[in-house]
Amino acid sequence: MSRAIEASGRNRLRFEALELRAMLTTLVDIDVDGDLDAVNRNGWYENADGRGNFVAHNFDTSHSTYFGTIREFDLADLDGDQDLDVVLANGDRFENSDETGDFVKHNWASAPESGQIASIRLTDIGHDGVMDVIRHIFTEDPNTSIGEAYRNDATGHLVKLPDTLVDPRLSTDVDGDGDLDWIEEFCAFDPIGNLCGHTIVRLHTNQGGDQFEVTEIASFEEGAYVELVDYDLDGRDDLNVHYLVSVNLLIRNEGAQFGDVMQTIDVGDGVFISTDIDDDGDLDRVWHEMGFGLNWTYTLGKGGRQGTENVFGLKRSEESEWLNVTELSDIGDIDGDGQLDFILSSPTSELPVWISGATKTAHIQETPAVIGDVNGDGLFNSSDLVALFSAGEYDDDLVGNSGYEEGDFNGDGDFDSSDLVFAFQAGIYVA
Repeated sequence: MSRAIEASGRNRLRFEALELRAMLTTLVDIDVDGDLDAVNRNGWYENADGRGNFVAHNFDTSHSTYFGTIREFDLADLDGDQDLDVVLANGDRFENSDETGDFVKHNWASAPESGQIASIRLTDIGHDGVMDVIRHIFTEDPNTSIGEAYRNDATGHLVKLPDTLVDPRLSTDVDGDGDLDWIEEFCAFDPIGNLCGHTIVRLHTNQGGDQFEVTEIASFEEGAYVELVDYDLDGRDDLNVHYLVSVNLLIRNEGAQFGDVMQTIDVGDGVFISTDIDDDGDLDRVWHEMGFGLNWTYTLGKGGRQGTENVFGLKRSEESEWLNVTELSDIGDIDGDGQLDFILSSPTSELPVWISGATKTAHIQETPAVIGDVNGDGLFNSSDLVALFSAGEYDDDLVGNSGYEEGDFNGDGDFDSSDLVFAFQAGIYVA
């Protein structure tokens, strides 16, 4: 059975969920061949054999200094052609021109000045189904930052809006009227210890003319941290409120205001990300609790499973320095074996590093994958051609019956002349 056919359902759902996630290294099917590729700020990494062996395709761009978890890129179908384009915070946009990962560079904004660091967030201003961009520029002055909003005209052309962003991190169009509202975290400090002893979360609804209507969303008798995440993937940013060290409250955007708490999640004391684990069209919370391993909690949004599931104890290993949950960035079936794998945040690595969900071991690829190498000797030569034609699946009458080892290099499920052209065009055949 072709890996492309086996994985197609998961990849299609991940395409829908991707645009509103924020990760340093992201798994998604860039070239629409049925397996998961990797993307980070430096470029995209083609899953050449469907088994997690990657070929690097670097972006022609420059960056500000890498800084922690600052989101320097994101992906969305900006031009409406049903493939994913890449937007970088430095002002570059890469258009996926033909669903194969052949990117064309455009510029959508000026680059931050020297010493400044920028992050971006995609959101739907106006609730028209088109992703727009909010950019947050951090200056050298820790008390000063710049917020910019850009509206997409549905062709990928981004036009800067005149809106003044009080807090770029928490600005979104809550009511879908085309302007930006914002969420306030008001903290009343405890005079003893100068700690946040009481937090009020407020919605500031834009009335035009720099006038805002203020309503209280929630109140907490301790410090709280608020983030915008569209958990139910309906195009409207919901709220995640993190408080009491380990508790997360999901508050749903009802279209004009925020409703009641949708779900309470206890995420322990560890690192967490959001992704659609059960492929039901909403984002679940993946988290690690020290001493208890990796867990995920399913979101009560569009159906699917409910509750919390413990996966396994993923921790730093004496055998491999890469097994570190603090570097966990995304989850998906990378090698096509039906098990969820775990990719790490490695923006400075030449090739992605990932952990097999089946074996719990790290896949550290020293050299790029060799397209056409089916016998695993690191070369594409005549011995591979002998093995390919011995499998007897070249131009057969069966549709979708070929995997990589049988000659399906372009991921369409069959071995035919297009696969040979694909392999030889890479220019790595050894005579």
